[in-house]
This record gives sequence, C-alpha cells and structure tokens, in this order.
Amino acid sequence: MEFNLPPWLFTWAQLFFMAYIFLAVVPAAKFLFENNKELIGTRPELFLHLLGKVGLDIALIMGASGAAIAMMGSLVNYQSDEDVYFQATYVVGTLFFGAGVTGVSFCITYPEIKDKLAYRLDKRQAGVMIALITVLVFLQMQITGLNFSSFWTAGWLLLFQILALGIWGYLASVSGKPILRCFVEANVATTFVFLTVGIVFWFSEGGDYLSSRTNIFVVARTLFVGSFLHIALYYVALLNNEADAGDYKVKTWHFAEAVSFFVFLVLAPVGLTEFARESKDQAGLQEQHEAQQQEIDALKAQIAILMKPAEKASDT
Repeated sequence: MEFNLPPWLFTWAQLFFMAYIFLAVVPAAKFLFENNKELIGTRPELFLHLLGKVGLDIALIMGASGAAIAMMGSLVNYQSDEDVYFQATYVVGTLFFGAGVTGVSFCITYPEIKDKLAYRLDKRQAGVMIALITVLVFLQMQITGLNFSSFWTAGWLLLFQILALGIWGYLASVSGKPILRCFVEANVATTFVFLTVGIVFWFSEGGDYLSSRTNIFVVARTLFVGSFLHIALYYVALLNNEADAGDYKVKTWHFAEAVSFFVFLVLAPVGLTEFARESKDQAGLQEQHEAQQQEIDALKAQIAILMKPAEKASDT
C-alpha cells in the first residue's frame, strides 16, 4: 500500500494560501506587541503569546473564508473534463493552513500570563487590517476564478442574510449587552440559519449535482459572508478593547465545524462502505456481462451451424 501524494498537491497557489492566513494574523499580533511595548518592553515570549492569541481567535475562520471562496469558484467554473481532486486542493488549502496556524497558536499562547496586556488596536491599525483582509479576499477570488458578478448569484438571499443580521443585532441590543457583542452573536446566528436554509434547498433539488450548483453556491457564500464579517468585527473589537468579551475562540470553532461539514458533503472521498458497495455492484455487472458474452458466443455458433447447409447449397 502506497501513500497517494498527487504531484499537483504542492503548487505556487499553496504559497498564497499560507500568506492568506499569515497576513491576517501576524501584522495584528505585531501591532498589539507595539502597543504594549511600554508595559512589556521587548520580551519575545510575549510576542509569541500575542501571536497565539490572534491565531486562536481568527486563523481557522480565515481559512474557512478562503475555502468558501474556492468552493464558489469551483462551482462557477465547473467543467466535467477538469480534475475535481485538483480543485479540491484549492478548496481545502486555506482551511488546512488555518488549522495549522491554529494548532501552533494553541501551543504558544499562555492564557494565565500575569502581565496585564492591552489587546487593543488604534484606528489606523484596525483600518489597515480590515483593508488587508479585503485585498486578500479579492486575490483569492482572482486565483479561484470567482468574478464579482457571479458572487451575486441568487443575491436576494444575501440581502435577506444582511437584513436578518441587522434586525437580530438590534433586538439583541435591547438586552443591554454591548452593541458589538450583539452583532457578533447575531452574525453567527444568521450565518447558521441561512446555512441551514441553503442545505435544505440543496437537498430539495435531488441527486443532480449540476442542477444543485446554485444552491451549493448559496451555502458557500453564506459561510464566506459570515466568516468575513466575523473577522472584520474581531478587528473592530480590538479597536474597542473588547476582544475578550466576544469569546471569539469558541465562535471560530463553530464556523470551522460548519465549513468542515459542508466541504465533506460536497467533496466526500470514497469510504470503505461505499467502496464495498461499488465493488459488489461492479462484480455483479461483470458477471452479467460475461453471461451475456457466453450467450452471444453460443448464438454465433448456432448461426454458423445453420448457415453451413445454405453455404453448401449455394456452392452446388
């Protein structure tokens, strides 16, 4: 048994997938470190802690947003003669690196640290980070072949998602919670509700993948919009020094679970039971073909026997 390592698994696009994650995490951690220099000096271990905290908060969800973009691009540009496994590497690429950065972040962060750090960005820094991830999103769209007009496929559902976010966020604010936390939680809620709606639409389409592409696209776009807004709200939370109040690590894992489930639904590899069923069906078809071939051979032999008297008669 050999380990199957396709030659196209490591491409130049993988370098961008790394940058897609790193540029959302490392500059923010550097800004936080600079803003805390008066408190911590230049202690490198505290920079690692800040890097780990930002990575735990958004690296995985940044990967989820990139996976959703790649999924949309794959659906829009689907061609039957293209290698779907090659497309799958683009879909899971940023998710893979996001998971890797999250794992490293878990190891280097130190939640019980005694230094009183301020997890805060100024307006310029927060603006730079939001602009940076926006540029990364457009580059990811370019690489995966997703144009802006295609993004608005079934745009009425996207408008309903944004409308629901605004209404639910406003209703949550009546409870007295901080307004930013209200919209962070409303974003999670609306994303999962519209994700469910998209999956229901997808299932109602039946077993035809080509006819279901629009519904699958809507699910991917819902995940992307929710992920992007979550990351943008995180930088706003750092601007207001409210990053701890949003419980971003837990919500990030919720998004990761959702995108992992969705990607598995679309790109599920052949498992043991499915392989066994296909092998059994193939064996049955092979037996049927062999039996039919034997019948054909027998009929040919009978025809040949019947044709011999006619050939002799014609010779005489």
